[in-house]
Amino acid sequence: MGENADRVNVIALCRGDVQLDTCHSCINNATRLILQLCPYQKQAIHWAPGDSCMLRYSNESIFGKPETVPRFYGWRIDNVTSRNEFNQDLGTLLNNLRSKAADGGSLKKFAAANTTGPDLLTIYGLVQCTPDLASDDCSNCLNQVIEVLSQCCSGKQGFSILTPSCILRYETYSFYNDIPQPPPPPPPQPVSAPTPPILAPPGKDDNTSRTIIINTVVPIVAGLILALFIGIVIRMRRKSKPQEKYESKFNFI
Repeated sequence: MGENADRVNVIALCRGDVQLDTCHSCINNATRLILQLCPYQKQAIHWAPGDSCMLRYSNESIFGKPETVPRFYGWRIDNVTSRNEFNQDLGTLLNNLRSKAADGGSLKKFAAANTTGPDLLTIYGLVQCTPDLASDDCSNCLNQVIEVLSQCCSGKQGFSILTPSCILRYETYSFYNDIPQPPPPPPPQPVSAPTPPILAPPGKDDNTSRTIIINTVVPIVAGLILALFIGIVIRMRRKSKPQEKYESKFNFI
């Protein structure tokens, strides 16, 4: 919005599992706070508590440009018991979520799921990119935040990182809302098979053909002859009477 030096670019994004009314409320509060806390700033970003939404504005173009700074991240102080096995299961989960989010459309690049970890733990993961990013840019952004995780917080039972272009979080408890699955496609309609032709028994084709010809063609020919005879008789009778003229009127309604 605006022109030249007064032009402003804004991105408002809610987490993919947040309900619509919660999203509206979060963005409204973020709008109020960012104007209060950052007056007259050319660039600012606000992450709501619980990372429910993010609001970012800049006097420079920000659309379609991946950005991982500034970043905010934290981790739980509890460590897992089986670190290697946990990191392996976590890595598989995050890579699957990264691919799913990157393949999202222009309206949502979000993925959340869980997997079974060692020592009876369940790992819950969530990733999201701003939907203006291309698929490769989203994937690269998430790769960078996964690298931050591996450098600082390996073996922790929980971790969260927020950047302007993508976010990532995992926990050993469920922290995101249930995500409705799209309805399955309707089953294909059965295609009715064409009615097979009635075939005559072997050895009776000739007799059947003759029967069809006799029963069909002969009555037609006889009917034509009879109609021709009746027409000749009627014409002869008309010639013996004076001709009459008829006048017709057609009304068009």
